[in-house]
Amino acid sequence: MKKLKIYSTLLVVFLLGTIVTSVFSFHTDHENVADEDKLEFVPMPADFYTQDSIEGGVVTHFKPTIQLPLYVRAYTRTHPMIQSTWRDATFSGQPTTCVMDMEKLQLKMPASSEEHRPLMILGVVAVVPQFILIVWIVVLAIKLTRRIRKGEVFVADVSKGMERTGWLLVVYHLLGFLIGYLAYLYASHTFHIAYYHVVYHDESGSWAMILGFVLLIISQVILMGKDLKEEQELTI
Repeated sequence: MKKLKIYSTLLVVFLLGTIVTSVFSFHTDHENVADEDKLEFVPMPADFYTQDSIEGGVVTHFKPTIQLPLYVRAYTRTHPMIQSTWRDATFSGQPTTCVMDMEKLQLKMPASSEEHRPLMILGVVAVVPQFILIVWIVVLAIKLTRRIRKGEVFVADVSKGMERTGWLLVVYHLLGFLIGYLAYLYASHTFHIAYYHVVYHDESGSWAMILGFVLLIISQVILMGKDLKEEQELTI
């Protein structure tokens, strides 16, 4: 009963925190733009591809790249925007002018660059523990499903397995949060984007944490059901 109260309280606190952070914005607009900063469309740099001449044309080979997704926010609401035009699906009528504002972008860097090699190593190291956790969670879920299908529900082993799976999901979420925050710190101190600054965004989502707490709560409910079942059998 004590664990049930703790897990229920943690779930409520997490849900309230998720709602507050999604509804309210804690970013403030500020000016930090140098005179030489600019955004422009340019041809793809030669570091990203090679070209071979063949009979009748040219073949382009794109080099491997390191990709880093970033969430950004404009320094001010009056920053220069990219202007474009759009038409409806029928391409009829006059084109309409619109402006585009960036919220998420994908930085691509040549994988052959020694300067960005630590970022590639960090990415590989970060993926390994997450992959191990996913495999572990899937194995436990398969074992639990088999036992439940056999009718073994209110037993201690099922409760322990579900509690272990719940904690693994919580750890998976926290690990994703940590990796994302470290990537944000690295990017915010390494990359400078004209008119924008890098902001943190939790891409791991809340599903793993919520599902983990739900499984933790269910594991304690199963224990309570097991105790009630044993008391009923003793009474009979």
